Amino acid sequence: MLTQAAVAASSAGSVVVRRVGMAQSLPPVKTAQVHQTIGTLSIVKGRTDQQRYVLTGKLTLIGKSKMAGIRLKRWFAPRVAALIYRAEDGYFIAASENAVTIRVNDIVVEGGQKQLESGDVIEVADIKGVFAT
Repeated sequence: MLTQAAVAASSAGSVVVRRVGMAQSLPPVKTAQVHQTIGTLSIVKGRTDQQRYVLTGKLTLIGKSKMAGIRLKRWFAPRVAALIYRAEDGYFIAASENAVTIRVNDIVVEGGQKQLESGDVIEVADIKGVFAT
């Protein structure tokens, strides 16, 4: 490819091709490995398109929208009721708007979001699910 580029560019003028190598004096770069487990949500009550969801993406929407990862099947279900997102320190659940109530372990989520722990029971938009990592 370099030869083809040099030939193509030679018709436009002179081309200088240099080899660039790695500097030997630099120490190797150490990278931190973060081990994250994949979360799952098992639906125990309510109508969804599946009974078990593997939360592999950074963001999973809960709602009736066609873009939702957890699709609600209720007639008047909200288009986007809530979202579950993965951060570096774990999974979090957040309401999509103020009118949506989210309960985690029978406690209403205040402040917009809550970090999820393995075994948490989530209730939102007439579904109940158990989160696990």
